[in-house]
Amino acid sequence: MPSAESPSPEVVSRELAHELMSPYCPGRTVASCTSGQARLLEDEIREQVAAGKSREQIKEALIARFGEETLGSSTNPTVVYGTLLLALVGAVVGAFFVRRWRASGDRASASPRGWAQEHAVATSVSPSAVELDRLEDELDRVEDF
Repeated sequence: MPSAESPSPEVVSRELAHELMSPYCPGRTVASCTSGQARLLEDEIREQVAAGKSREQIKEALIARFGEETLGSSTNPTVVYGTLLLALVGAVVGAFFVRRWRASGDRASASPRGWAQEHAVATSVSPSAVELDRLEDELDRVEDF
């Protein structure tokens, strides 16, 4: 019977299955893999724990069998910090685009007359008095129709 200080073989094998990446389902732990081979691997880990092997011995044997790249660990610092860095970069880029979007909304909400004046100055084209009179006459003609 295990002592009160050491966890049961079932607990240790479950922890290992949740910690180690599955060689059968890329990107998933052994416990979360849906492959029947992963269930057999869980049983194998449970048997090794029950036989008295330590966590380190079991990990070393599995890494020797499947390779560190394949088995890895879900708590690999590179994966954890890489994910956090990617999330931070995404947040900064998102904040940048939201800020630009809001700034463009502020410009768009300016008065139409102000925009028209800005546009006329920017394009250096303003209607002449003759053109304005002609436009006014045409609008009157359309209204009378």
